[in-house]
Amino acid sequence: MTIALMASKLQTNSNYIRYILKKKKNKSYNNYINELRIEYIIDKLKSDPTYLQFKISHLAQESGFSSHSTFTKTFKSVVGMSPSTFIKEVSSKSL
Repeated sequence: MTIALMASKLQTNSNYIRYILKKKKNKSYNNYINELRIEYIIDKLKSDPTYLQFKISHLAQESGFSSHSTFTKTFKSVVGMSPSTFIKEVSSKSL
């Protein structure tokens, strides 16, 4: 979702959304959306064991990233570890 679309849905303008995100979350719009995408895929990995079997590129696509490398970089910056390491840890806890 683009910031323009979100602003339209919320009946406001994109500058106001940027201001609120910066003030309340201390994040840019893109960083905020990317963190939501990562949180989504983390929830899927923890709640649905099928996701643990998917390739990283599928997880990237599922969470709305167009690039495997951007997904991996963002995942690591949000979670503190690579997606593959996270999957190994979740897998070992579910055994």
